[in-house]
Amino acid sequence: PISYLLCWPVPIAPVAWPQPAAGEYAGAFAVNERLAGLHLLPLGEDRGPEHVLAHDGWLYAAVESGAVVRFKPDGSTREVVVRTGGRPLGLAFTPAGALLLADPMAGDHGGLWRWTPGTPGALELLTDRVAGTPIAYADAVVVDRKSTRLNSSHLVISYAVFCLKK
Repeated sequence: PISYLLCWPVPIAPVAWPQPAAGEYAGAFAVNERLAGLHLLPLGEDRGPEHVLAHDGWLYAAVESGAVVRFKPDGSTREVVVRTGGRPLGLAFTPAGALLLADPMAGDHGGLWRWTPGTPGALELLTDRVAGTPIAYADAVVVDRKSTRLNSSHLVISYAVFCLKK
């Protein structure tokens, strides 16, 4: 600001910019009432589901406490299925019914984990490295049944795709 005054006068004359009026929302962005009947499911003491997944008549949610909780869609039942000790950010079920979790804070430095229903609390680290490089921030997991690669979409490996052999 002071340098502007030191260079005074300047050959540029500032003018006000008239902001155009905002347009109406249209198409996919039009105002609607589609979510008017939505009801919130109680999280109890937990906060912030990062990822919500529907599977076999249940809604699974990864919450801030490091737990994965599941609900009946009507909210009648809520239970913790597994605790990671970290902060699960991504969930996906395998065809065999195991739950895969991306958690950047569980274990030594995060990674990709598996929990198998029917084995309460049994959490297995599948990998925390790719080609010897630590997974920097595991934040999502997707099951791909067509390939056998582990893919990343970032410069640091943070989005992993679990690929299962048929």
